[in-house]
Amino acid sequence: MSAYGLAWPPSGREVWFTATRVGSDRTLFAVSLDGKERILSRAPGTLTLHDISKTGRVLLSRDDWRLGIIALAPGQSKEQDLSYLDFSAIRGLSPDGKLLLFDESGEAGGAAGVAYLRKTDGSPPLRLADVSSMSLSADGKWALAVTFQGVNQFTLIPTGTGESKTLPVSQLNIHWGGWLPGNREFLFSANAQGHGSRIYRESVDGSAQRPVTPEGVSPAPYTQAVSPDGRFVLAVDADGNSAVYSAETGEPKSIPGMEPGEQAIGWTGDGSSIYAYRPSVPARIYRVELSSGHRQLWKELSPAEPSGVTFIRPPHISDDGKSYAYNYSRFLSYLYVVDGLK
Repeated sequence: MSAYGLAWPPSGREVWFTATRVGSDRTLFAVSLDGKERILSRAPGTLTLHDISKTGRVLLSRDDWRLGIIALAPGQSKEQDLSYLDFSAIRGLSPDGKLLLFDESGEAGGAAGVAYLRKTDGSPPLRLADVSSMSLSADGKWALAVTFQGVNQFTLIPTGTGESKTLPVSQLNIHWGGWLPGNREFLFSANAQGHGSRIYRESVDGSAQRPVTPEGVSPAPYTQAVSPDGRFVLAVDADGNSAVYSAETGEPKSIPGMEPGEQAIGWTGDGSSIYAYRPSVPARIYRVELSSGHRQLWKELSPAEPSGVTFIRPPHISDDGKSYAYNYSRFLSYLYVVDGLK
């Protein structure tokens, strides 16, 4: 669902806007003051209404927005583009850097979105299910996913043989989920109606859901928040400060060496350091030692062709720090003046 762009036509008897109920390809609509809706124009791609002149000329753009994937596979020295359809959102990378879990949630993904598993060697992706995935287990055998179509409900999806398992419907609004080692429990962030987000812990049998952190604490989006040993989770408090929280008690510990505006986005394989990231293009990623706060530039990330790149999401990094995958957003817009729309 997408709605963006709003203007009055000269008659003043309608409001014109660009929107879509499914996917991202917006259409130009008109709605009368008594609520009658009609289509004015549609075209391949995403339309955005910018303005309407006194004579009825329409300033309209056709926007191409893509979320792509760049990855460096194990043993390789050159990055490759692993984007699949129009909005390929990374959800997990295996510790060895060989398996990538991602969703297609744009026009091609439909209302529910579709989860895929792909080898980072460039092999064709494997379609898993029509869900929104959240995390890949460390052994690569399970994807943690959630359905949002009218309910908030976790689903455990095997990446190979086996059957999916659906947990009981949750009364919480779910935002993020991450496997704990052993595949018997997972952490997730959610909020109850009228309350702030917090991190919870749950068993795969759905019988032991309990809060871990206080309200106002949640992992930053698109991060590898759970430590390799499962004892800790990286999260952000209500003031935007990153800290290490106990996955059992929720007790926080500050992270020395981080700078204002940075987010803690993942762990080194031995759990002794974290990766820190600041939203920018290109994105500069630092490795920060937890015991001393010593920081060192790990990598600067940007697609080889930066035209139209508006942001770079936090990378998912292998345990040895040699392989990774990250999302980039490319937004290209073509502006038109349109006559004759009525």
